[in-house]
Amino acid sequence: MNFFRKKASQAQQISTTTVSRTNGIKSKRAESLTIEVQTPSEVTLRGNYRLPLIYNSAAVPTLLAALITFETPCEYAADEIEILFSVSANSQWQANGLTFLDGVAPVKSVKYFSKYRWTLPVTKNPSDFTRITPGKYTRLVHVGLDPTWPSSCIQPGGSIRYSFHVRALRPKPATPKNLASQDVWVIHRNVPALFDAQDLQPYVVTDLWKKQALPVSVTLPSQYLALGQVVLVTVALSPFVCGSKCEGQQVAVVGAQFVVQEASSVKVQSSDEPTPSRDVLAIALNDGWPSGSGGWERTVSLTLPGTPVMSPSMAAGVLDVSHTLVVTMKLRTEAAKQVEECKVTLSIIVVGPKPESNYIHLDDHDAQVPHYNDISHSIQGAHPGEELPSYLQREP
Repeated sequence: MNFFRKKASQAQQISTTTVSRTNGIKSKRAESLTIEVQTPSEVTLRGNYRLPLIYNSAAVPTLLAALITFETPCEYAADEIEILFSVSANSQWQANGLTFLDGVAPVKSVKYFSKYRWTLPVTKNPSDFTRITPGKYTRLVHVGLDPTWPSSCIQPGGSIRYSFHVRALRPKPATPKNLASQDVWVIHRNVPALFDAQDLQPYVVTDLWKKQALPVSVTLPSQYLALGQVVLVTVALSPFVCGSKCEGQQVAVVGAQFVVQEASSVKVQSSDEPTPSRDVLAIALNDGWPSGSGGWERTVSLTLPGTPVMSPSMAAGVLDVSHTLVVTMKLRTEAAKQVEECKVTLSIIVVGPKPESNYIHLDDHDAQVPHYNDISHSIQGAHPGEELPSYLQREP
């Protein structure tokens, strides 16, 4: 099976067009810059804002390929067209809800996991090397996705971004001109054994209700859960502890709620600042619960949200994301009319799903599968002898 084959019809083209001017007169045909990402699917973030979606894993590392096309009908003033790709964790924190109106600027932090740089091969005007001659110029660039990088996410306090940027470098003192940008939504699956049933270890958390008299336990198939996974949750009530006041009494479940919470924290200087947690899944089950004095258990199924509703758990330095499953039982004994709550909290680790398709199209020929260690620790596509600024080198 060729892991890097995908029909070209499934490729997405994301293009940005800028307007050129000649002698102050708008040209009839503007220069254009397109970033074409080969990807098997897409993800919708806010409204109609769509991004290419790529899954990656240590077992089958993915090679992210993008075709950059620059076309100009007339001479274009630039020393070169620069292509950048970066993987970054970004955070922004505002102290005590203060804003710019209060004279307090937010604290921003950025951590780069990787940076790449290429230049677009272009033809210069022989008499003026600061001008690119009319024509169509293309370059295929590629990046090996390291599965140890964090997955894409958007949180109240920050984000993880995989971004292409293309800009025109102009003669000094002119500043570089941004021509186009394109984010890619990348989800990693960092636990290869997660989907091997023989390697899954049950995860059990027990709490005691009614003044330490009634054990209530919640069991998950594993502490590691995947985006979009159907999770079997077993709730078990044991008999009242021998010698307790309620020994031998029946317990009735009035209702139960299962809530998956996602929380994030951002690194501000040397401290972690938490952001409010949010519920990414909430299900109430009020019917079908057994009752009795001898103990019982019930198994229910929960379907976890997928990306981008829920993000994988991560510790990305300036941005951390964690998850918990909170099971709240409303219980009542046969001798009491008052309903009391018993809450069991489980810390879970959410990872990316096992993808049905984890491959991208490179060309019409079979390609060798490169291992990410061989291709992600160097600048891809650099011309021989091309000097790269130190700030664009991959950070250790």
